Amino acid sequence: MSDDASVSRELPELSVVIPAYNRAHIVLTAVQSVLDQADESVEVIVVDDGSTDATADVVEALNDPRVRVIRADHQGVSSTRNTGAAAAHASFLAFLDSDDAVESGWVAAMIDANRRGLDLFTCASTDRWPDGRVEIVQAKPLGPAFADLRAQFAPGSFGIRSEVFKRAGGYLPGLRYGEGTHLMLELARVHLADPLRTETTTEPLVLLYRRSRTYDAALYYESGTAALATASDMLSRDRKAYGSYLAITGTAASRLGHRREAVELFARAAMADPIEWRHTARLIRAALTRRPT
Repeated sequence: MSDDASVSRELPELSVVIPAYNRAHIVLTAVQSVLDQADESVEVIVVDDGSTDATADVVEALNDPRVRVIRADHQGVSSTRNTGAAAAHASFLAFLDSDDAVESGWVAAMIDANRRGLDLFTCASTDRWPDGRVEIVQAKPLGPAFADLRAQFAPGSFGIRSEVFKRAGGYLPGLRYGEGTHLMLELARVHLADPLRTETTTEPLVLLYRRSRTYDAALYYESGTAALATASDMLSRDRKAYGSYLAITGTAASRLGHRREAVELFARAAMADPIEWRHTARLIRAALTRRPT
């Protein structure tokens, strides 16, 4: 047996990337949920995103050969996930947020997907909300803008072949919101060029703790402009999706005081999806709104 074959056999089959920023109080729950199902065929990579608490220290204290900690400067969740993916040894990747946890069967399903040569595997999730609501969320058809892929894109709900993640360009650096949507748009582009082997399961294999968000115009504007700048060609494959992204971004622009840009975005939304009367109504309202004197 060659040395190359020996080294290859010793590589992990699954790399789980967990970004963490000031999560010393909770990150071990996410890490341990993976380790409880894993043997040496799994590596867990915790990327400490410039924490000011003991996040890296508490993970390193596990002293577990299956766990690696990368200490990085604070760069945001998208770049932090990319840092972990770049350091991964396995040919199959999964991401998990530091306040979530995987459930029984998750690791086995991800490894099985890798062994069967899948490029993208998606599971259902159990979503818990602060008000006590619990919802089982299934993968769904994402529509023409996403090349009709059937998937989820919340971290923990999908596994992806490392090479495919790289071809898609990974997460968009600096993006603070909507980064999963952007990744799936780029995966759809890859899928159109070279069809991916995908599969979904209806079994909820990950527990996601959702947070209620107050409307943040800056975040919506940042996410929308990024999607429109990099993936308008994909979004325009679906007039309703394209119109919605233009309108959402236009609303955020209006809230931020960018009146001229808001008018332009609403006009584009109305042209993209003329059947949706709300786009025209928003355009008229924005055009007639006077600037403060």
